[in-house]
Amino acid sequence: MTTRDRLCAAIKSRSNVSFTYHGRALTGSPHAVGKGDGEERVLIYVGSDDHKKVEPPGGQWKCLPIADLSDVATDSSPFHAGHPGKHEKTGLHEIDVSL
Repeated sequence: MTTRDRLCAAIKSRSNVSFTYHGRALTGSPHAVGKGDGEERVLIYVGSDDHKKVEPPGGQWKCLPIADLSDVATDSSPFHAGHPGKHEKTGLHEIDVSL
Protein backbone atom coordinates (compact mmCIF):
# COMPACT_ATOMS: atom_id res chain seq x y z
CA MET A 1 0.00 0.00 0.00
CA THR A 2 1.39 3.42 -0.94
CA THR A 3 1.56 6.45 1.32
CA ARG A 4 -1.23 8.03 -0.71
CA ASP A 5 -3.39 4.91 -0.29
CA ARG A 6 -2.84 4.92 3.48
CA LEU A 7 -3.84 8.60 3.70
CA CYS A 8 -6.97 8.04 1.57
CA ALA A 9 -7.99 5.06 3.74
CA ALA A 10 -7.47 7.16 6.89
CA ILE A 11 -9.67 9.94 5.46
CA LYS A 12 -12.45 7.50 4.60
CA SER A 13 -12.36 5.93 8.09
CA ARG A 14 -11.72 9.26 9.88
CA SER A 15 -8.58 7.87 11.49
CA ASN A 16 -5.57 9.76 12.72
CA VAL A 17 -2.17 8.89 11.30
CA SER A 18 1.36 8.97 12.62
CA PHE A 19 4.07 9.88 10.11
CA THR A 20 7.55 11.25 9.63
CA TYR A 21 7.96 14.62 7.89
CA HIS A 22 11.47 15.97 7.29
CA GLY A 23 12.82 13.79 10.10
CA ARG A 24 10.14 14.78 12.65
CA ALA A 25 7.68 12.25 14.05
CA LEU A 26 4.16 13.77 13.95
CA THR A 27 0.51 12.80 14.21
CA GLY A 28 -2.44 14.31 12.44
CA SER A 29 -5.95 14.06 11.03
CA PRO A 30 -5.94 13.93 7.22
CA HIS A 31 -8.96 15.63 5.62
CA ALA A 32 -8.18 15.73 1.88
CA VAL A 33 -5.78 14.36 -0.74
CA GLY A 34 -5.27 16.02 -4.09
CA LYS A 35 -2.85 18.06 -6.15
CA GLY A 36 -1.34 21.48 -5.65
CA ASP A 37 1.45 23.14 -7.59
CA GLY A 38 1.92 20.00 -9.67
CA GLU A 39 2.46 17.59 -6.77
CA GLU A 40 0.28 15.29 -4.68
CA ARG A 41 -0.53 16.80 -1.29
CA VAL A 42 -2.51 16.05 1.83
CA LEU A 43 -4.52 18.61 3.81
CA ILE A 44 -4.02 17.54 7.40
CA TYR A 45 -4.59 18.89 10.90
CA VAL A 46 -1.21 18.28 12.53
CA GLY A 47 -0.77 18.11 16.27
CA SER A 48 -2.73 17.49 19.40
CA ASP A 49 -6.48 17.77 19.55
CA ASP A 50 -6.87 16.81 23.20
CA HIS A 51 -9.66 18.89 24.68
CA LYS A 52 -8.48 19.31 28.25
CA LYS A 53 -9.84 22.02 30.50
CA VAL A 54 -6.40 23.55 31.06
CA GLU A 55 -5.12 23.32 27.47
CA PRO A 56 -6.68 24.38 24.16
CA PRO A 57 -6.10 22.17 21.09
CA GLY A 58 -2.46 22.48 20.03
CA GLY A 59 -2.58 21.74 16.31
CA GLN A 60 -2.68 23.55 13.00
CA TRP A 61 -3.73 22.95 9.41
CA LYS A 62 -1.01 22.10 6.89
CA CYS A 63 -0.96 21.15 3.23
CA LEU A 64 2.01 18.79 2.93
CA PRO A 65 3.60 17.14 -0.12
CA ILE A 66 2.90 13.42 0.09
CA ALA A 67 6.37 12.66 -1.30
CA ASP A 68 7.87 14.20 1.87
CA LEU A 69 5.94 11.86 4.22
CA SER A 70 7.17 8.46 5.33
CA ASP A 71 6.21 5.78 7.87
CA VAL A 72 2.50 6.64 7.58
CA ALA A 73 0.37 4.43 9.86
CA THR A 74 -3.01 4.74 11.57
CA ASP A 75 -2.92 6.14 15.07
CA SER A 76 -5.36 5.85 17.97
CA SER A 77 -5.29 9.52 19.03
CA PRO A 78 -8.53 11.55 18.68
CA PHE A 79 -9.47 12.62 15.14
CA HIS A 80 -9.82 16.38 14.64
CA ALA A 81 -13.41 16.89 13.52
CA GLY A 82 -13.06 20.59 12.69
CA HIS A 83 -13.03 21.91 9.16
CA PRO A 84 -10.28 23.89 7.44
CA GLY A 85 -10.95 27.44 6.35
CA LYS A 86 -10.63 28.76 2.80
CA HIS A 87 -7.02 29.80 3.38
CA GLU A 88 -5.97 26.28 4.40
CA LYS A 89 -7.62 24.77 1.32
CA THR A 90 -5.67 26.94 -1.14
CA GLY A 91 -2.78 24.43 -1.24
CA LEU A 92 -4.99 21.93 -3.07
CA HIS A 93 -6.09 22.87 -6.59
CA GLU A 94 -7.60 19.46 -7.36
CA ILE A 95 -9.18 17.30 -4.67
CA ASP A 96 -9.36 13.54 -5.17
CA VAL A 97 -10.56 12.39 -1.72
CA SER A 98 -11.96 14.51 1.11
CA LEU A 99 -14.34 14.43 4.06
